[in-house]
Amino acid sequence: MVYAARAGLRVIASGGVRGAVDAAAALALGADAVSLALPFFRAWTEGEQAGVLTAGERLIEGLRVVTLLTGARNPRALRRVPRVLGPTLRHWIEEQS
Repeated sequence: MVYAARAGLRVIASGGVRGAVDAAAALALGADAVSLALPFFRAWTEGEQAGVLTAGERLIEGLRVVTLLTGARNPRALRRVPRVLGPTLRHWIEEQS
């Protein structure tokens, strides 16, 4: 994601994204969009269309909470909020410069 964002490419974060916090983290780190296949697949197997709609509502509500708690106006604005990166990730990103 770091390489693509620095190259000016659009980035879709996928793989391992399980909920609103993961999605918000990906957006904060530069993703333009996020894909959450497994949570919606599980929601379908448990409740078909109603389960998927409920999962979508929970995701949206979770993103609202994260944006509120970070002071962002919307999910896109998460890119501009201060981020706390662990030392391993910070070091890796700095090496990619």
